Amino acid sequence: MADYSEWDSQVFGYRIGTHRYIDLPRSIGATKNLDVVFARGPYRGQLPDPRSTVFEVQVDLRYDARSQASEAEAALPLASNTNLPDVLRIAEATLTGHRWGRDPKLAPRASNFYRKWLTTAHEREQVHVIPGHGCRGFIVIERSAGEHRLSLIAIDPAFQHRGYGKHLVKFFLSQRATAHRVKTWIDNVAALNLYCQSGFLVESVECVEHVWLQ
Repeated sequence: MADYSEWDSQVFGYRIGTHRYIDLPRSIGATKNLDVVFARGPYRGQLPDPRSTVFEVQVDLRYDARSQASEAEAALPLASNTNLPDVLRIAEATLTGHRWGRDPKLAPRASNFYRKWLTTAHEREQVHVIPGHGCRGFIVIERSAGEHRLSLIAIDPAFQHRGYGKHLVKFFLSQRATAHRVKTWIDNVAALNLYCQSGFLVESVECVEHVWLQ
């Protein structure tokens, strides 16, 4: 059964449910009073639901703590109220064309999604920035007992292809944890190469789709 998501519904202005299935054939169950369901589950070569507007394959990668410590990286400051507008600008320029931007019904509000996400992450002190001209790039790290997740990373288009992405990943891995995790889309070849070259291994592959009911 799909669960109503108040957070997503407020961001996008539709009645949105979320559902995770564990095997095929997939079923999103009861969907009464919902406009769309964000469904995800294991990818085994299945085709999209005929009602889907987005069907993306996502790779979950994991870096386990090694006997040798990760290479130390200079500390990156937390985002401040002063450079948060630069963080939001970079997100708008680099991220809104991905999953949300590919859904014609949700694309007009894609910037709302990242604005709310990053504002909340800033309040939780999860956003670290590369300073310079306000902000050259940022990373969002969600910390929990034992594990850290890289949930968002972006570089200002004016400063891309200069090694800043690699620097952010090294900073992430230098944070003490038993495991570091990150997810990315299978067609983001540059990101996959960066993570694999940094020592991440693929743990699972799943698909994410937007199944419109209305």
